[in-house]
Amino acid sequence: MGGKAQYPKILIVCLLFISIQGIIRNAVFPDYDLGNIGFIFAAFAGVLIFLYNNLRQGRHLCPVNMPPDIEYEEDLKTNLLFFTTFGTEGKGEPEKSALSGKYMANLIANISEALFVIDENKKIVMFNSAAKKLLKCRDEYLEGKPIDVLFKSNCCNFFLSDNFKPTVEKSYDADLITEAGEIVPVAFSCSIMEIDGKGGFHYICTARDMTETRKVQDALFKQANFDSLTQLYNRCYLESKASEILAERRITTNHHSLLMIDLDHFKIVNDTCGHEAGDQLLRHLSYIMKESLRNSDIIARVGGDEFAVFLPCTDVKQATIVAEKIKSAITQYNFTWEGKVFSVGASIGIAETDENINDIRLMHRAADIACFIAKGSGGSGVMVYNDDKEPSETTGDELNLFPLIMEALESDSFFLVYQPVANINYTGGPKLFEIYLRLRLKDGTVIPSSAFISQAYRYNMMSKIDQWVINTFFSSFHERIMPFVGPESALFSINISEATLSAEGSKEFIEFIERGLNRYNVPPEMICFEIKENAAISNFIEVSDFEAGLRTLGCKFALDDFGSSFSSFSYLKFLNADYVKIDGTLINDISESPLGCTMVSSINEISHILNKKTIAKQVEGKDVFDGLKSIGIDYCQGYMIAEPDTIENIMNKMY
Repeated sequence: MGGKAQYPKILIVCLLFISIQGIIRNAVFPDYDLGNIGFIFAAFAGVLIFLYNNLRQGRHLCPVNMPPDIEYEEDLKTNLLFFTTFGTEGKGEPEKSALSGKYMANLIANISEALFVIDENKKIVMFNSAAKKLLKCRDEYLEGKPIDVLFKSNCCNFFLSDNFKPTVEKSYDADLITEAGEIVPVAFSCSIMEIDGKGGFHYICTARDMTETRKVQDALFKQANFDSLTQLYNRCYLESKASEILAERRITTNHHSLLMIDLDHFKIVNDTCGHEAGDQLLRHLSYIMKESLRNSDIIARVGGDEFAVFLPCTDVKQATIVAEKIKSAITQYNFTWEGKVFSVGASIGIAETDENINDIRLMHRAADIACFIAKGSGGSGVMVYNDDKEPSETTGDELNLFPLIMEALESDSFFLVYQPVANINYTGGPKLFEIYLRLRLKDGTVIPSSAFISQAYRYNMMSKIDQWVINTFFSSFHERIMPFVGPESALFSINISEATLSAEGSKEFIEFIERGLNRYNVPPEMICFEIKENAAISNFIEVSDFEAGLRTLGCKFALDDFGSSFSSFSYLKFLNADYVKIDGTLINDISESPLGCTMVSSINEISHILNKKTIAKQVEGKDVFDGLKSIGIDYCQGYMIAEPDTIENIMNKMY
């Protein structure tokens, strides 16, 4: 049936119903006025015929989004006229309903979500006021424009694809762009509507503003994947992204590297200036490290003062260059807080992927070990992990030393040797000796502590070794020491590792020393404990408490390898040491470098002002010895003075 051919039939049916209802009313209900019931029946019949014809011809029942078509709009208005407001008792002209074409257009205009009608050529043919509001635009910005005017960059690629098949069930995350160029995140949905029954169609699209939702999602993502203090990634994100990259390595030959970075001397900032200063320093160093990296590198804060850097497609040689660059940048940075200037360093461990290290967990472990060795070797260094030197291997310089260390702690494989320290400008004080540890193998070979100390650090055994040294020396003191020296005529110095104070705690370790002194009746004034300067700075509070505890017991305290840090002078007055042992690298430089001589002289002068005695380490030549004597150094120590030996041999040579 044609567009308007149906309406005469509708009128005929309506007239028949009107006539029939009049006859029925007069015959059956002569005394009742049934008013407009006939008009109601007529309207109902008209609607039924309208629905039947539209369904039979494939038309949509609610074509509210159709572009204005003259014939179709007239049909719509004609049919809507059946929804009328009837006059009382059927008198008067029926009023046209507000349900007109204009009303439907107004209905579309007031839909809360942005609505766009797109034609087959992907051009915008209709939109509502919500769309204009969302895009903050004028009509001219959208009318007749191609669809890509809506989207940022390539966000509409899904829409422009030839295989695009929209469904109302699916929405797409997209970024729309306002007339002013602002980005609006939306959920974009589409459906297809036929328009003429001949294959023509339009896209009916809606866009829901997701700005607030996106903010919440971004906040949750940031909370889950970023460190709130430094704004770097956290361990979770780094391991997740690194795992994705490593999974791709199974089909490529690329090598990847991981850096583990542990800041040196960071704790002194926290301890002396508070956590606010420490936090600020971490933020500054995070920026400095990030500036040393490529955009593809992933840096994360994985601990208090620990960081990790994943370097995709980077072998160990390139990774070492990056590590040195980071270390140099950190070392050269001076941090100022309330008039105080601090410098820190970095110990960095490197691990590279290979056939044995093929996931992030193993890389992390390997880089951790390398970093631990770098820190235990004095800090501010770069160490590459080498699995050939693992204790389980049978090759390398550290051949099976790990089980030997374990065995030595339970047997007599460890033994102590002593090195005398010569008085060159100070008289009247006790004779000084430093105690060293040695390992004797079954074939009689003697191994110095420098050969196995890295493994002891790596496997957290330094605390046990330090306790073994103290207990062994105390227990043999009266038998092996007192026959040669009188009370207060000698002072024996024992090295304490940073790991011991960290593991045991200063209070607990002082209690251990006190129990040993009391148990073996050792005079505390004959005992001195020394700690390396960088360890003292890194653990300032623990070392300060440890030094105070030693004073209570009556023992002495010394700073070892002093001058290895640029910030040495800043901390000298805060560390109440009896002796300052000047780093050997500075000592051996005095005969060739005026600057080196000046530095040693300055340390000596400041130490004397603070009532501290000075000891020059690693003195190897007469010219160096003479230079130290002229500077005014109190004591000298080194192989030129005397080599380490058993206490019996040393005492027999001296007395």
